[in-house]
Amino acid sequence: MPSAEQLKLLFGPFPIPAAVAALLFGIAWLAFRARERLYDAEERRSVLDLWPLAVGYLIGHHTIDGLSGLPPRDALDWLPLGLVAMAAVSTALAAFAAPRWLAGLANLAIGTAVLGLSLHGFKLYHELAFAARWPVFAALALALAAGAIGLVTVARRLRAFEFFLVTGLAGTPAAVVLFDGFHTSKVAQLLGLALAVGGAGFVLSLATRTRHVSTGYAVAFATIWATLVSNAYFGNLELPPQAGLSVVLAVPAAMGIGSLLVSSGQRPVAIRSAVYASAIATALLALALAKPAPSGEGDDAPASDPDNPYAEWG
Repeated sequence: MPSAEQLKLLFGPFPIPAAVAALLFGIAWLAFRARERLYDAEERRSVLDLWPLAVGYLIGHHTIDGLSGLPPRDALDWLPLGLVAMAAVSTALAAFAAPRWLAGLANLAIGTAVLGLSLHGFKLYHELAFAARWPVFAALALALAAGAIGLVTVARRLRAFEFFLVTGLAGTPAAVVLFDGFHTSKVAQLLGLALAVGGAGFVLSLATRTRHVSTGYAVAFATIWATLVSNAYFGNLELPPQAGLSVVLAVPAAMGIGSLLVSSGQRPVAIRSAVYASAIATALLALALAKPAPSGEGDDAPASDPDNPYAEWG
């Protein structure tokens, strides 16, 4: 049982980012309802809901891990900057009435770049032969794309509060996988940060009767998931079992598959049940498969240690 001090260290960075995100969710879903290009009155969704995630995550990331400046010299620092870029691109494209699919594609491209840049900060990834890195990166990028498609599907079929709920239910065992199976409390905490922002979205979506999250939010959350899971895996001094990595990466895609197993004409409770069951079952399977690595705990190594996989890179 963790002590009160340990719980404070683990959850202490979450309240301020969640509070800021709650304020920004309220602004996105209420203050801009008259702006047709930024708020879809028929679908009751706003492209601005990506800003609470980007800003909340940026604040929390700075508290948990700090920021190494521009350009980032720490692998993990690419993610908060990528989220801000996604929010800015989504807002700009919406302001110019660009098609929704174009914003989703642009965000996926940014997310893929963030994933690739972050992987270069890890020793074990760099130790792969150059010819071997491309298949690894391609597989991870494909998992990101599949997860983005899955979460976009869920975002369109579930209400906003249900999207936040199901990602939270799946994300909790996934954070345990990162902590216990991949030996990285820091990255597990960063995933918890994204879930805390989602918790603020859950409350505000109910209060504002928001119907759906935006496509950009779904793609951004898929980026967070794939990037943090990949970073946690390669952040070990010795790689954990690949089965755990593969299954936990598949959780967002499994949500989408679960929603598609039930036709849109079925009762909403059937669709919800299929999504929840797919998400939770896949996350729990990942928890079972991700056995603790036999040696080395990535973010416990001192920064000056040349074997530290989180060491800065230049």
